[in-house]
Amino acid sequence: MPETLDPSAPPSNPHLYISLIAVTIGNLTPAVGVLFYDWSLFDIFYLYWAENILIGAFTAIRMAMSAASWGFVMLIGTLFKIAFFCVHYGMFCFGHGMILFELFYEGPVDIGKNEAYLLAYIFDHNQAGFGIAMAGILMIVITEGIKNIIADRRDARLPQTIMFSPYGRIVILHVTIIFGGLGAQSLGAPIWALALLIALKTGYDMLVVTDKHIISFDKKAKKDT
Repeated sequence: MPETLDPSAPPSNPHLYISLIAVTIGNLTPAVGVLFYDWSLFDIFYLYWAENILIGAFTAIRMAMSAASWGFVMLIGTLFKIAFFCVHYGMFCFGHGMILFELFYEGPVDIGKNEAYLLAYIFDHNQAGFGIAMAGILMIVITEGIKNIIADRRDARLPQTIMFSPYGRIVILHVTIIFGGLGAQSLGAPIWALALLIALKTGYDMLVVTDKHIISFDKKAKKDT
């Protein structure tokens, strides 16, 4: 008998598979640091914090491209919103970074109470293997960024809608992994605990990618009915 297809099920989508592969490979690159370069818990969190900065940069690009698709007047009006987003999101990430330094940094300087030292550290982080891990994270951000730009145009998303999109991810994901990190820290941050933390982040990103695919399919199905 021929196989019966469920019309309500999301179709096989090569874009979804590409995203899942990128998310998996990109999120496993910190494991290289843990296994071969003696990464600490803080190094993992620092990488994830840097990912938030890249996502913010792509969000600003998405806002500009969305505004441009609505016309020159919308683009000019959106420039202020982009500037506001950069300042607000930058302060949000800076505060988030201060919390991570306060909780997980084990260096000789009380970096959580020294903003100038924090900024210097951000631009001078040279932990072994960080470049490899950062390349993996950049692959995720670019892959998802391009998909989001396409979806913005398809769904006619307004710049102000795009502006708020990265905040929820930071709150949900990073609150979760911070508590996981505190648990790992209480155990002395063994390799298995760091691996579990990386797996938690990977699983979350895979769920988000899959959920976006299902939502996109539902919107298309409603449009076709």
